[in-house]
Amino acid sequence: MSASLPDPRNADIWVHVGGRLLRRADAKVSVFDSSVQGGDACWEGLRVYDGGVFAFDRHLDRLFASARALQQVGQDESGERFFSDVQAVLREILCQRCIDSDCDAIVTLSFFDPTSRL
Repeated sequence: MSASLPDPRNADIWVHVGGRLLRRADAKVSVFDSSVQGGDACWEGLRVYDGGVFAFDRHLDRLFASARALQQVGQDESGERFFSDVQAVLREILCQRCIDSDCDAIVTLSFFDPTSRL
């Protein structure tokens, strides 16, 4: 028996896990990860219009503040590496999904500390 998706548009989504961009069927997170066991994760929904992310800096500021509040990034971190990592992942996702520059998309960024286990 195969599970059906509530929204078939999600059948072919891409997920960035452990430094790799994977198709939905190949993306895995351990059941022992604290994001699964205790909800230790934060997320931010982004809207892409014409190949560009709307209010990108504000979204990243909120995501970083949430990650800091959950102690997933150090209190002394400026966020520069965090922002450049997120930008690199977004570029990879948009290159994979938005071949032309007038692409519209919805991207959900979920952030959790992959070293955190319960």
